[in-house]
Amino acid sequence: MTAYSGNQMASPPSTLSDLTNQGSSLQNLDQALDQAFTHLNHALSKNHGIKEDSVVGLLSMIGVKPNDFDPTLLAMLDSFGADRGRFAHTSSVKVMQTLPDPAASVGEVQQLISMLVPLDACMNALLRSAG
Repeated sequence: MTAYSGNQMASPPSTLSDLTNQGSSLQNLDQALDQAFTHLNHALSKNHGIKEDSVVGLLSMIGVKPNDFDPTLLAMLDSFGADRGRFAHTSSVKVMQTLPDPAASVGEVQQLISMLVPLDACMNALLRSAG
């Protein structure tokens, strides 16, 4: 989480006098973690979607590695998110030219769910290793 917070920590001290002059390294760590937590909360509050930038941005902050993301899943989430946005943000005055096929939508959601299983397993492993 701290790696993606945009904050930098001081280098570790090399001598005892450096440690004394630098202040408590635990205090610096506490500050860095507080700032990272604030950054994560801000990112969560600004997130409104399931597109690649949202998913990768949020999950990488909690430790999901780039190779844990299935590119096909991310492409499907982008497409699904775009369709969802078009449908959700089309006012009742405007009429969508083509309505989504319910059966196709159910199939797409079922495929997304099955593709999310490995990512869910990755996040569960992260939780187990943290606890």
